[in-house]
Amino acid sequence: MNNYHTRQLGIVNPNLLNISITVIGAGGIGSWATLALAKMGCSRLTVWDGDKVAPENIGSQLYGEKHIGRPKPEALASIISDLAVITIAPVNQVWNGQPLNSSIVIVAVDNMKTRKTIWNKIKLTQTVQWYIEARMAQELIRLYTIKMTDQEGHALYEKTLYDDKKTDPIPCTERAVVYNTLACGSLITRQVKDIATDQMDSWPWEVIFDLSTLIIIERGRP
Repeated sequence: MNNYHTRQLGIVNPNLLNISITVIGAGGIGSWATLALAKMGCSRLTVWDGDKVAPENIGSQLYGEKHIGRPKPEALASIISDLAVITIAPVNQVWNGQPLNSSIVIVAVDNMKTRKTIWNKIKLTQTVQWYIEARMAQELIRLYTIKMTDQEGHALYEKTLYDDKKTDPIPCTERAVVYNTLACGSLITRQVKDIATDQMDSWPWEVIFDLSTLIIIERGRP
């Protein structure tokens, strides 16, 4: 083991992080989550996204000006290699039900229709053990963590998959700010740490973090 992680050994040993993880979405949530996971020592990361880096992504996502026009997973792999000395597997396309050999799937997409589609495909797989899905609206974060063998958890989560038409439209100038995307990536990484260290016997299936008030609400199973 190298010396990169000596300051976290009392919290999580990177030897425990040899877990196959798939991140679906490499934007505001997914880019920071991937960096944080790689920095923590997760070395088996695959990232799917069909988008390219656009100028409006620079303010709240991990990318810089030199990445504009490049596929997000490809650009992210380059950044992770430099900043975390880890090689991730970039897939420059939308995930559409292709086989996943991952224990943990992290969903970081930006609309409910896509969330529903991904969930309905993931829940039929046999390899995925944990499903983590994050949402952002202005300064509000919602994080869902579902154990795939927990059918009651499935039912609770599916109640949150409302129609996109029921959401209040958010002005394009109020959709993301970097401290929100950073915080969301950190919360995801913390959940992965608890999974890796087998501390998920009683976990909050929903976490709500309002950064405008700094109030966190955790909801466990009823």
